Amino acid sequence: MKISFLLTTGDTNAGTEHAVKAQIQGLLQRGHQASIISLYRTDGSLQSAVPSEVAVTYWIDSDGTDLSGTVPAELTSTIFSEPSSLVPYAWDDQFNKLADIVAQQQLPRIDADVLVTTTPALAMLASHFAPDATVIVAQEHRASMRRGVGITPLANVAHNIDAIVSLNNENEDWILEEFAGKGFVSAVIPNSLEDVFRPRASVDNRTIMASGRLAPGKQFDHLLKAFALFRENHPDWDLKLYGSGARETALRTLMGELNLNDSVTIITGLNDLRTEWSKAGIHAMTSRSEGQPLVILEALAAGVPTVAYDCPIGPRNILSHGQDGYLVPLNDTEQFAQTLGQLAEDHELRAAMGRKALETAVAYAPDTINDKWVELYEQLLERRHVGESRISTNLRHASATDQSGSAKGANVDSVHGQASASGDKFQITIVEPEELSVSRVMDDNREAVRSLLAEAKVPFVQIPAYGTYRQSFAVREGDKDALLATIATNAPASLCLRPMRGNRQFTAKDWHPRFAPLDPYAEDSLDTLRAFIPISDSLRRFTWGSAMGVDIEFWTETDEGYTPGRHNPGVDLLTEEDFTNGQILTDVPLWDHIQYPIDVVYTWVDDQDPQWQQQKHEFTADTSGQHELSVGQMRFRNRDELKYSVRSVRSFMPWVRNIYLVTADQYPKWLAEESEIKVITHREIFPEPEVLPVFNSHAIESCLHRIPGLAEHFLYFNDDTMLLRLQDPANYFHGNGLAKFFMSPVKIAIHSKDAEPHMWAAQNNRKMLFQRFGRVITRGMLHTPQPHRKSVLEQIEADYPEVFQKVRAARFRSPSDISLLSSFAQYYGYFTGTYMPGNLKYTYCSLSTPSLPQRLHDLQVTQSFDVLTIGEGENPQWSGEQVDEMIDQFFRSRFPYPAKDEIHSKNVPVPNGEGV
Repeated sequence: MKISFLLTTGDTNAGTEHAVKAQIQGLLQRGHQASIISLYRTDGSLQSAVPSEVAVTYWIDSDGTDLSGTVPAELTSTIFSEPSSLVPYAWDDQFNKLADIVAQQQLPRIDADVLVTTTPALAMLASHFAPDATVIVAQEHRASMRRGVGITPLANVAHNIDAIVSLNNENEDWILEEFAGKGFVSAVIPNSLEDVFRPRASVDNRTIMASGRLAPGKQFDHLLKAFALFRENHPDWDLKLYGSGARETALRTLMGELNLNDSVTIITGLNDLRTEWSKAGIHAMTSRSEGQPLVILEALAAGVPTVAYDCPIGPRNILSHGQDGYLVPLNDTEQFAQTLGQLAEDHELRAAMGRKALETAVAYAPDTINDKWVELYEQLLERRHVGESRISTNLRHASATDQSGSAKGANVDSVHGQASASGDKFQITIVEPEELSVSRVMDDNREAVRSLLAEAKVPFVQIPAYGTYRQSFAVREGDKDALLATIATNAPASLCLRPMRGNRQFTAKDWHPRFAPLDPYAEDSLDTLRAFIPISDSLRRFTWGSAMGVDIEFWTETDEGYTPGRHNPGVDLLTEEDFTNGQILTDVPLWDHIQYPIDVVYTWVDDQDPQWQQQKHEFTADTSGQHELSVGQMRFRNRDELKYSVRSVRSFMPWVRNIYLVTADQYPKWLAEESEIKVITHREIFPEPEVLPVFNSHAIESCLHRIPGLAEHFLYFNDDTMLLRLQDPANYFHGNGLAKFFMSPVKIAIHSKDAEPHMWAAQNNRKMLFQRFGRVITRGMLHTPQPHRKSVLEQIEADYPEVFQKVRAARFRSPSDISLLSSFAQYYGYFTGTYMPGNLKYTYCSLSTPSLPQRLHDLQVTQSFDVLTIGEGENPQWSGEQVDEMIDQFFRSRFPYPAKDEIHSKNVPVPNGEGV
C-alpha cells in the first residue's frame, strides 16, 4: 500500500506530528510506502526527522512562497494575505486564499491508496479535491466535541470520508451520534509510543516537567499559578516547561509577577525530550482539552507519574487515578497545587506510581497499534467496489447499517443490513446532476410500476393522487399475491417499496425486493405500496425518493364494486369496467388542482457597480432629513445571493413558467446570455421615467405588475430568500386562483414616534386600509416568496393613483410610502376576497447572531423548512470578511450545482424530496 499523510505544518514538533512519525515507522517496517504532505513549511526539519525513504512535500513556505509551483510568484504574496474562501477563519485560522488554490490544484495529483488527514479542515479539502479512488481516513487527534465550530468542516463531508478514527471510545461515541447515517467507518486507535530507548527517571528527582505548545488551550498559566502555591511549602523543587508558541511572552511576564524566575525555566527548540523525562520527578498537565496526550505516554514510559486536569477526554483515558497519576478537577489550581505537594512529599508513593507508569506504557507499544492501522487500511480498500466513489461506498453501507449509521470498529464488514445471497446490498442510484429532472424521476417510477403490473398480468386503474408529484394506481385486492410474487422475483435492483396501511408506514425499513423478502406481517397488513427508485447526485445534496413515488393501492371487492383502504381525492368506488379502461379522472384537472401559469419576479441591485454607486452618492451627498436605515449600505449589500436563490427556484419549483429579474440597468456577471431569465429595467416599468434613478424598494415594487407579459399569478422574491425543499404550487395559491399570504407574529408599531423606515409604510398601510374597509391590520408579513395577483395590483393602483405616483417618486424610503407587495396587497386582497391566509415552514437567519457558524451548519443539512431568509446585521464578533466567508461556504455547500441560467453551466439538478 501507498499511504500519504496530510499535515498543516509538518515541521511543528507537537503530538500529532509525533503520532504520524510513529505510524510511518510501523508502515515501513511492514513493507508499505509512506509519504508526507505539509501544507506549510517553517524550517524544513520534518525531512530530517523521518527516514530517508519517506518523501516529504511542502506546498507553501512560511513567507508565502508557493513551493508547489501552482501560482505565479508575482501573485502569491497578495493572495497569501487574503482570507480563505474554503475554510472560514472561525473553523481554522491557518488557511488563506493561496492555500485554497494550491490545495485545489495539488490534491487531485496525489498518488496514494490511502490519504490520511489530521484536522477537520484538511479532511474537508481532501474530500473535495483528492482522487475519488483514494481512500480518505480522517484522524481526530483532538477531542471532537471540544472543537466547537472547528468540527464543522468534517461534519459537512462525513459522507465523503471512508473512515473517521478517534483516539478513545468517548470521542467515537460522540462522532457516531453527531454524524449518524453517513456510512463511514468509525474506529478507535490510540497513538503509540515511538519504539526507542528511553532512560528511566529517578525517584529522587525534584523537577516538575511540562511539555507542549505554548498556546491558550494548554493553560500553562494555570500551571504557573499552581506551582507558585506549591513552591511555598516545597522550595527545593523547580519547574521546567518545554515548548514554544504565541503565549511565551505572556507566560514569562506571569513568571515575573509570581516571582518564579529563579525556579521556573522555559526551554524552547528542544525536540527530543527522552533524556529530559529521565530528569523529572512529576509530570504536570493543565490542558482544558486533549485528544490523546502523547506527553503523558512519554512520561509514563520514563516512569514519571502525571498530575493532570481531568478534562472531558484525554488524560482520563490513559491514567488510572491514584495508581500511575492523579486527575484533578478541571481548572482547580489550588487542588492541583495540593496534589503536586502530596506526590512530592511521599517518596514511596512516587516510586510505586513510577513502576505502575511503566506498566501502563506497555499497552501503547508500536507493534500493537501499527497492526491496527494496517488492518484498517486494508479493510477500507476491500470495502470499495471497483470504480466506486467514496460517497457511493458510504451510501451503500449506510443503507445497511444499524441506528448508528456507520460501521463501528475496524471490522468494516460487521454492519447490519439486507443482503442477497451474493452479499450485495441495496444502494441508491447515483447520477450526474444534469441527468436529473422532475419528469424523469416521475416517469421512471411510473414505468417501473407499469412494467411489474404488466408482467404480473394485473389490471389497474390510474386514479387521482394527493400532491403535485405523487401518482396512484388502484389494484384489486384479489391480485395482491400475484403482484407481490412478481415484485419479489422481477423487481429492478434499484426499486424500493414502502409498505403502508392507509397513509401510514408501519415497518421500520423499506422493502428492497431484490435483496430481502417482505416481512410476513407487512404482507398481511399492507393495503398500499409506495414504489420509488431512490436517485441522488454524487454529493447527495439532492435526493429524490418517496416524494415522487407511485402508490399501488389494493382495493377491496364489495357488492357495489371496489372500495379503497384510504381516502382518495377523486373517487371512492371503482367498477370492473374501470379496471378495463385503466384510468379514471386523470385526464381532467380536479377542482383544487392548479393549471394556470405562475411566474417569479426578483428585484436586484449590484451594489459594487461603480455607475450605480456614483448615482447613489449623488443623491445621498446631502442626507439631511434622510433616515440612516433608508440610505445605509446594509440595505443594498450584494453577496451573490441572487445566484443561489435562482438555483433554489430551479431546483425546487420546476413548475415555474418565467423568471423575471428587475434591475437598474444592471446585469449579473454570472448570468448567461442564453438564459431564459428575462431581465427587465426600471425604465420599462416606471410610467414616469423622469423619477429615475430610484433606490427605494417600495417604489420599485409598486411597478412590478407592469412587467410586460407577466402572468396573472406570480411570486415576488427578494434575492435573500432561498427555498430549502421541493415546493408545491398549492403552497402559494388555491385552485380557484386565490393567492395566499403568510403573516408574521411581529406587530405593526402603534405607539412608536421614531419608527424605522420599514414601519413607515406599514403604518400607512394600516391607515389607508382602515379608511377603506373599517378594519385595523396589526401584523406584517413573513419574508417569504410573496404570492400575488396582477389584476389585484392593477385595481389597487386604479383606486390610489396619487399614492402610487408619490411612492414611485421617492428615491429612498419615505414617510409617505406604502409597502404594496409585502403587506398592502395581501390585506386588500383579503378584504376583497382574492387573497387568503396560508402557511409555510419558514426560518430566518440573521448574519449578526453570535452562533452564526453553528446556525449555518444546521441549515446546510435540514429538510424541515420550505423557505430561508438571510438577514443582514452588524455584530462586532464577526468581521465583514468572516461573514462573507461563512455565507459563501454555506451557499456553495447548500446549493452546489449551477443552474442552467449561469455562464458555462449545465442544467440544474433535481430537488431534494422526502428522502429515502
